[in-house]
Amino acid sequence: MPVGLPILIQEAWQLLAIRLVIGMILGADYVVSKTLVTEHAPRHFRGKLLSMLAVAWAAGYVFAYLVGFLLSGVGDEPWRFILIASAIPELIVFAVRVGIPESPLWLLLKGKTQEAAAIVTRIAGPNVEMPSVPVAAARKQSRYRELFTSRHRRRTIVGVVFYVCQVIPYFALGTFAPQIMAALAVTNSLAAGATYNIFLLTGAIVGMIIVDRLSRRLFLTGSFFIGALLLAALVILSPSSTVLAVILFAAFALVLAAAANLEFIYPPELFPTEVRASGLGIVTAGSRIGSAASTFLLPLVLAGLGINVALFSCVAVLIIGGLVCCLWAPETRRESLVTLDRVTNIQHPAEHLR
Repeated sequence: MPVGLPILIQEAWQLLAIRLVIGMILGADYVVSKTLVTEHAPRHFRGKLLSMLAVAWAAGYVFAYLVGFLLSGVGDEPWRFILIASAIPELIVFAVRVGIPESPLWLLLKGKTQEAAAIVTRIAGPNVEMPSVPVAAARKQSRYRELFTSRHRRRTIVGVVFYVCQVIPYFALGTFAPQIMAALAVTNSLAAGATYNIFLLTGAIVGMIIVDRLSRRLFLTGSFFIGALLLAALVILSPSSTVLAVILFAAFALVLAAAANLEFIYPPELFPTEVRASGLGIVTAGSRIGSAASTFLLPLVLAGLGINVALFSCVAVLIIGGLVCCLWAPETRRESLVTLDRVTNIQHPAEHLR
């Protein structure tokens, strides 16, 4: 959010328009940043490097909650100060991103071999040779319809379902943590919400530590079923103790946040270079629809059907995600991008580094 815009806004529609534009920009960044980092990362370090994105995202989510809480009583219109505060990390990120090199893989696909070679030489050293790339393969254009051919369809479905089934409970419960805690008879709901957010950050760090120690399939399916079990236990056991309700809610947040690391790691590993950005676009779009729907529907379900129905709906979503991943999710932890690219006859420019 540019610093001056919250000061200039005078009407509600202006705020809505600016927030929609910001949302579109952030949505594009979700796809581009993951793709770029994936295509620069060596296989042995790829999981931890992409997990750092998840930790940074969780940290931003937590600090946004804390900043909003601290600034909620500042001035007559505290939302202006909250939005201005969001410009600070954006300026820092902009400074860091200046000079980031283009993906050599993308350059090869566009037939720009010399530019790709220059970047690889600068990053990996002069002794790394660029592989020869067939002209037809290098200039092949990505098409979204390729994601739904027999070659990629199952991975596309797994990516969308996995991402959607993670973000629905993540955003639904995270956004309305104070209301949910209040519905569970936890009196200090704001403190409980802060606890939930702190455990989200803790879980992201735990996920970064263990992500390369487990297979992707085990991490995927295990986190879905463990999360469903904890959430079901929260619904059943919370009436007996408010302390137990907070503990179970925090434990659920930790598991869900640890698994959220896979949102940054797993989807880019599902697709070869020629359709990676397109695949991430489809997967991310599905996740945004899921998060928006859950954020909209949860308060309606809470008001109309009660807390138990709302939470058991999230349990059902987690079970669906676990079953789909158990049946169809491929193992990608030890799979190099070279292997994926050979499916489409494209050689990886960093193959000599793997």
